[in-house]
Amino acid sequence: MKLTDIQHGNRAISAMQRMSQAAEENGVADMPLEEINQEIQAVRQGK
Repeated sequence: MKLTDIQHGNRAISAMQRMSQAAEENGVADMPLEEINQEIQAVRQGK
């Protein structure tokens, strides 16, 4: 494994940790998948 692969992996993990923290802070960390998909669909439809 190359150093750049490890660095990319570390950045990906860091990004996931930041997203998880943001979800906790915004009260959506426990949102069910069905509700997430509904939110995505609404955004795609411009609502």
